[in-house]
Amino acid sequence: MRSSFPEGFQPERLLYSGAESEIWLGTWMNRRAVLKQRLPKGYRNEELDGELRRSRTLREALSLHECKAAGVRAPYVYHVSPKTSSILMSHIDGKTLTESLREREREWLRPAGESVGKLHAEGLSHGDLTPSNLLIRGGDIVLVDFGLSERTNDVEKFAEDLNVMMGALRSLIGEGWESYWEEFESGYLGVSSPVCRDAVERLKLVRARGRYRRRSERRPR
Repeated sequence: MRSSFPEGFQPERLLYSGAESEIWLGTWMNRRAVLKQRLPKGYRNEELDGELRRSRTLREALSLHECKAAGVRAPYVYHVSPKTSSILMSHIDGKTLTESLREREREWLRPAGESVGKLHAEGLSHGDLTPSNLLIRGGDIVLVDFGLSERTNDVEKFAEDLNVMMGALRSLIGEGWESYWEEFESGYLGVSSPVCRDAVERLKLVRARGRYRRRSERRPR
């Protein structure tokens, strides 16, 4: 099912099309804008599917607002439609942290870590914390794609965010990735929040559990 566009939005091109959503670039009231719409899932009960898409859309829009309240830059929400499960938001014209790191530009790792630390200290987990979801615009780090975000006091959720970022850095950088992670972690812990310190300690446990599972799977039965 193709996205239905809100009044005044002029689509230019499809940026992303997946199982869960479509993301379009266009203009709205003479501003560059991005439209994200969650798509119906035919295999789910229609009423349940509609409620899930509505609730997740509202949660994402709220996370974008709460993110900025925590002092972290994120897209501005222009319009939310629970009926069509869509969010119209500002377009962030910037380079991803992934692109920056491929060019071995390491100076953004600490500010990226600091932004994530502020997010966690505010009680928000991102849910898909990869370098591609951190953009560099001017002198700022901007977090995007809060589709899996949630407000939580569960330090495990924050550790999972960190684990995803660590895995992404290891895959992207290869040999020597540890020094990249140390810079990110330094910025993260620089927030000086007990939440961040607890998340780093929990990350160690999460990774230890993963190593134990891998060793167990390799044992002959």
